[in-house]
Amino acid sequence: MKIFVRVKLSKLLKILIFIFISSLINGEDLASKKTETPNLTGTRALEKSLIFPGLGQLHEKKYLKGVVFITAELLAITGAILTNHQGNKNYNKYRSSLTTSDALFFRKETENFDRQRNLFIAAGIGVWIINLLDIYIIKKKMEKKSIEVSLKKGINNEICFTLNYSF
Repeated sequence: MKIFVRVKLSKLLKILIFIFISSLINGEDLASKKTETPNLTGTRALEKSLIFPGLGQLHEKKYLKGVVFITAELLAITGAILTNHQGNKNYNKYRSSLTTSDALFFRKETENFDRQRNLFIAAGIGVWIINLLDIYIIKKKMEKKSIEVSLKKGINNEICFTLNYSF
């Protein structure tokens, strides 16, 4: 007798698992090659920001931004946990209430706390997304070269002056 178990994961969870596994694989490859240090710092900052908001900013020495992201995420997590706990308390009171008016009151309170919990969860997800966008922008600004000037030997031993502007 064969038993098949199918686990259905959301797309976001699959992406996060893929990023985590690829970061482990890339981490081993990059550890053996010491010549690729400039790219290593960029991927480490992004990996740290994927793990917890603000860690990538701290890695890039953006301490104020890092502390702000960490604090905002901790507040969102704490708020979600506390409002979930209050919602559960009111739900238990709703289930054990003896009168209809008490049942309606506690049911309304349960729904209010559930709504607040969902807002805290959404805020936490928003902080995480803004954190990832911020670390991406920081890395792009650091990689940005404004003007590159060079003198090269051209065809027929001519001296060529090149000006490259990248943005």
